[in-house]
Amino acid sequence: MPVEADRPAVNLLDLVPVPTASSKLDGERVILIRPRPRPGRRWLAPVHWLIFQMAARELRLDDVGSFCWQNIDGKCTAGDIAERLRDRFGESVEPAEERIGKFFLSLQREELLSFEE
Repeated sequence: MPVEADRPAVNLLDLVPVPTASSKLDGERVILIRPRPRPGRRWLAPVHWLIFQMAARELRLDDVGSFCWQNIDGKCTAGDIAERLRDRFGESVEPAEERIGKFFLSLQREELLSFEE
């Protein structure tokens, strides 16, 4: 598969995370509620249904994940949230940018989060 050389590289920290899942609070912890899969190709519908049935419907985030999720407002970039994370938790979250990048990309892969430029 050819690589697009003229496509500019995107820095995740410059993107604005936008939640695509609903959430609820349990004390100070956030619980993400996994949305039902979107209908795609008809022949894959039974597979998507089976995966959805087998997967956890609710995802309980830890303190750091809950803090990150609560700071997603559709305006702040991932870099802004990384700075807030560093201010709140100090050295225990270093390297904050790498940690938040992995966290946001895993949420995006699970279709719980998207990004805007």
